[in-house]
Formats: sequence, structure tokens, C-alpha cells
Amino acid sequence: MNVDQPTPRVGFPQLKNFIGKSVIFVGKVEAMQGQQVQMSAPDGSRVTVQGNSTFDSQFAEVTGVVVDPMTLREESHVEFGEKFGEQQQDSNICGSSRLSPCCGQDF
Repeated sequence: MNVDQPTPRVGFPQLKNFIGKSVIFVGKVEAMQGQQVQMSAPDGSRVTVQGNSTFDSQFAEVTGVVVDPMTLREESHVEFGEKFGEQQQDSNICGSSRLSPCCGQDF
């Protein structure tokens, strides 16, 4: 990890600007099939996450490389539990300017 260039947290509209680069994406796990996870962004857009991880939580933050405007190759993820979109988004997360693209919208 290069600390001189921190990994940006992006929403669905920004993915196309980061092809081949590492990003952080927050979303809701909609479906898992094989080595792919379908996640939805706060705006309702769908993103495919490729990797070998199992997601045990409804909401997660994925760090990965953007393969194309709708696909991430997962490097790691952090699970946020079942009520991220309902309670935690405004009270715990939106104070961080790093997450501003997702704030103000529920999943």
C-alpha cells in the first residue's frame, strides 16, 4: 500500500475514472454466486465484485481494483453489519469527508 497516494473511496459514477486502480467502494450485498458478489450502490446501481471471499453481512466496504466501470476485483473487505444504511451512515460515517459521496442516501 502506498501511503503517499491513499486509496480513494468512490461511488458508482466514479468507477469509470479509476480503471486499473485501487478504490474503496461501500455497498449492499444483493447476491453471491460462485466467486462473484453483486452489490448495490446507494443510487441503486449494481457492481460486481470478483473474489474468493464470503460476505456474512448485508453491508460492506470493498477495497479492490476497478476492472471495468461495473466490476471490482476484491483485495479485501470490511463488513458493516445489517443496519448500516438505516442508522450508522449519518451518525458514524458522514462526519468523515472521505465518505461524502455516499452520505445523505440510504441503500
